[in-house]
Amino acid sequence: MGNATIATDRMAGGETIRSIISREIIEQSKQEARPTQKSIMDTFNEFMDERIGVGTIKVINDPEYKKASKEADELYSRIRELLGEENKGLILDYDTALGSAGCIENDYAYRQGVKDGLVFMETLAENLNGGPFKNPA
Repeated sequence: MGNATIATDRMAGGETIRSIISREIIEQSKQEARPTQKSIMDTFNEFMDERIGVGTIKVINDPEYKKASKEADELYSRIRELLGEENKGLILDYDTALGSAGCIENDYAYRQGVKDGLVFMETLAENLNGGPFKNPA
């Protein structure tokens, strides 16, 4: 290889084409190795669904929940009877809408709980490491 070949391999700033290509390949590999924002959210949503399922099992076995749920079922049945057969769909639609709103509310509450937990852990770590609420020990 002569000096002419070396000169044509150089770009502005003295960087060679090979180094530019190598840098691009390395950067592309790094991008491919990192999980995308979508996959992180998918993973979080799967985790959230699993944890909500665990929480639901605990809730439905709670004596206070059982009592409140039984009372709600009795009231629902009474309202349904009062509305009569021709308006039965109305209370079913209401119940479906209420259930959907409750699911959305639970999702937001869970996500906020995760955020609050992270903030709490960060605050706790700061405090244990000599933050504003220094550990006297």
